[in-house]
Amino acid sequence: MWGLSTQAAATVYVATIRHEARRAFDVCSKTYRLVIRPAYGFFGAVEADAYGSRVMMAESEKAIVDALDRPA
Repeated sequence: MWGLSTQAAATVYVATIRHEARRAFDVCSKTYRLVIRPAYGFFGAVEADAYGSRVMMAESEKAIVDALDRPA
């Protein structure tokens, strides 16, 4: 959405405050990984259209800060 990449990511990272037993799972040949974050880390998000579904997505600045905070 922000033009940061023209390729679909091999792994989709989903931030959550819930501690789930399963941190990674596959759906339709796509890997999803849950990243546990504290509640105060959820800011800088906007509602966006992702292939016909409304989802919450990090603003471009927040995405960069998150990537710098946890590069692994």
